[in-house]
Amino acid sequence: MAKLPELPKPRPRPPVVDIAPGAPQLFVDDYLIDRSENLVRRLGDMRKYEGNPVLSPGRPWEGGTAFPFGGGVYRIGGEWRMWYNTYRRWLKGRERTSLCYATSHDGIDWQKPSLSLHEVAGTRKNNVVLSLEMDNCSVIYDPEDPDADRRFKAVAYTKGDEGTGLYGFTSEDGVHWRPSPRILIPKAGDRTSFWYDALRKRYVVFTRYGPVLPGRYIFRAESEDFLNWTTPELVLHWSEIDLAHGRQHYGANGFVYGDMYLGFLEVFHYPYRRLDTELICSRDGRAWERVCEGEVFLPNGPDRSFDQFWAFPAASPPIRVGDELWIYYAGRMHPHSPPGPPAHGREPDGTPKATFWAATGLVRMRVDGFASLDASGEEGVLVTVPVRFVEGRELRVNADVDRPPPGSSWLKVGFLDEEGRPIAGFSPEGADTIKGDSVAHRASWGGRWEISPLSGRPVRLAFRFVNTRLYSFTVR
Repeated sequence: MAKLPELPKPRPRPPVVDIAPGAPQLFVDDYLIDRSENLVRRLGDMRKYEGNPVLSPGRPWEGGTAFPFGGGVYRIGGEWRMWYNTYRRWLKGRERTSLCYATSHDGIDWQKPSLSLHEVAGTRKNNVVLSLEMDNCSVIYDPEDPDADRRFKAVAYTKGDEGTGLYGFTSEDGVHWRPSPRILIPKAGDRTSFWYDALRKRYVVFTRYGPVLPGRYIFRAESEDFLNWTTPELVLHWSEIDLAHGRQHYGANGFVYGDMYLGFLEVFHYPYRRLDTELICSRDGRAWERVCEGEVFLPNGPDRSFDQFWAFPAASPPIRVGDELWIYYAGRMHPHSPPGPPAHGREPDGTPKATFWAATGLVRMRVDGFASLDASGEEGVLVTVPVRFVEGRELRVNADVDRPPPGSSWLKVGFLDEEGRPIAGFSPEGADTIKGDSVAHRASWGGRWEISPLSGRPVRLAFRFVNTRLYSFTVR
């Protein structure tokens, strides 16, 4: 493998990690772990909605595709709003691709309103909000922008007056869009996602960047104002194992989760022409690592399913619904670069038939359930590095302590001082036993749950558990 540019180095972990109130502390990596015994990290369970796809193509301007290839899904003021992409590959020019808009009252049943903004496929009675030859148009909702005219932003790969690259768009309502005054990132690649880093107050794109390294690699660029961007830097590249298995990094998404970053890596299995999803994480937004490298987080569906050959989430972050996270994704039932002519026959309205069919799916998972540390029949032990919280009265634990056989699961958690000695009144041995499956078990010691006496001092958390999946803890 050719020599690649050096990847960003992870930010050094401080001697004492400050825990933000209400921020879930995940175990997707080893950042918080000082010592562990008899534990295995496993990816969480993604449950595909049984009624998938939740949004399907069927209108003349969609060309057999209605999927968030970038796109975005948000719940705003009680209304669910989706921006999805269409692709009529047999055409050239403005009508080849569109960004379309849909709404829902529950995130399941989606409507395509007639907006009458752009004439596409011979009609203005459509839900098209952007019509130009583009790829990977991603949308973010940015309510903190003081300029109300820029509360919605989008980035797309297209060709404009300044050449090919990434161009921006802004909107006050997500429906009426204006182009940015100039190109954002010249010569960036066609597979791009756009997201907002609320921790560092930066706009971010993951993209390809041919001027540094042609091909399928993940580059990252950022901006403070949406107009002036850093030069993209390489943040993820293939491993030797990837090469041996014919895997390439096709694209990536990122999002803030609590006080860290999570994301999805789009993996192209080149020999089979199919794409699925791995999980990635970062502690600073620049240095990324794969969680359970090589293991599939969002798999393809079975033969003849809408996501048989492609399954990758939209560029927007997961949406919390009760104790679940909902993730919308693009699914395709045909392989990448399908063979054959650009069209096979014609639809009833006379337009050419699409060579592939793509729709929008939904997967659901437990809150914080991206990955767990699992103990089976032998007692597992986890001791964290020194941490400190300055606010919060209680410790909540997200864990499945109800694994078969019945009655075999238990968990205890306590606090140690910085040197590893049990703290009186909060020791693991004196902890009340936790049982059951909950995203928010409340830890207690002899019935007492108040932990504010520990506020401001370095402590370690010590978990002991059997036949349990531990996902996260939160100080509230």
